[in-house]
Amino acid sequence: MNIQNFIKICFVVILLISCSKEDEYIPMEASAQQRIVELSCVDKDGNDLLADENFVNQINIYGCLSKNIINFRVEEIKNDGISLKYLRFAADFPNTKDMQFEDEHLAYGKSQFIMFINKQKLKFSCLFKYESSGIPFLIGGNGIAIQSIEYKNQIINLNEHQSPLCLEIDKDAIKLR
Repeated sequence: MNIQNFIKICFVVILLISCSKEDEYIPMEASAQQRIVELSCVDKDGNDLLADENFVNQINIYGCLSKNIINFRVEEIKNDGISLKYLRFAADFPNTKDMQFEDEHLAYGKSQFIMFINKQKLKFSCLFKYESSGIPFLIGGNGIAIQSIEYKNQIINLNEHQSPLCLEIDKDAIKLR
């Protein structure tokens, strides 16, 4: 191998290493964290689709930033004798480098997840808010939480909405409420 080939190989290796770091996902961290999404699925008549095991087996959730399948579980809420099942999973935190800081104590960031149901691909965005008290080493002195979830221009503010969110699935349309 001559010196020119060696230099070319070194250049390619350096280029590949530097490119991979640009796409590196470093989740935003805080001592207090809320990234749990609770989502029920009903048809247009209000029937609980998660009661059907075949429907549940067709669901996959993918974290766009982590580039990983997100594990979920089906849980159940009973209220006044009415039972409702919902998906519960942890959304990806925003990437640290993509956080938009308003000042040293307040920042916002986004993450996305894709839900595959049967052959449908549903893309959601989560808006996170990071706050810090500014006191170093204070347990719970900073926190990050999902503020809202968006699907096809439908935005649900979690501060104004009771959990779980509801995904209404019809053969003609899908709505988040």
